[in-house]
Amino acid sequence: MVASAIQQDDLFSPLTFSIFFTISFIGSVDMMMWKLEVNGDEITWHSTLGRKKVFHFEDITQCERKKGSIRVYVKGQKLFTIDSNIDKEEFEVII
Repeated sequence: MVASAIQQDDLFSPLTFSIFFTISFIGSVDMMMWKLEVNGDEITWHSTLGRKKVFHFEDITQCERKKGSIRVYVKGQKLFTIDSNIDKEEFEVII
């Protein structure tokens, strides 16, 4: 009985670390791998896991500029952030 209690305590730390590491890893990959497409008035957001959301420019309710980045909100929920370190070649401007 005492031996099984010691074994359970020995598993607690590695198990807790493994769960935390897995959640952190998935969150980090998701933050880096999303994709944003703009076609005319339509904004399409793709997540790492394959989720897709479509918005239009008229749906944007707020834009906020913070520390060299622009945050775009739809109905009070952050849709995306554009950082200042993005190359201008990433954007195609049609005049």
